[in-house]
Amino acid sequence: MIGFGDKIDKSEAKMLGPGDYIFIPANTPYYDWATRETVLQLSAIGPQKTTLLNPEEFKAMIRAGNNKCP
Repeated sequence: MIGFGDKIDKSEAKMLGPGDYIFIPANTPYYDWATRETVLQLSAIGPQKTTLLNPEEFKAMIRAGNNKCP
């Protein structure tokens, strides 16, 4: 699942299936998670890094389990 913005909103997220791809422009805030076994391939030109915009929200999601949003 993937959604865009700086707050996790499960109702706005989109499920991607096998063979799907998505282009995310630089500096675009997004969130993603998987509810089953998943293969994720990232490709980037130049530096790539992950910045947690809401670390506490992320930690709460992890504590609740991978497939649950706070």
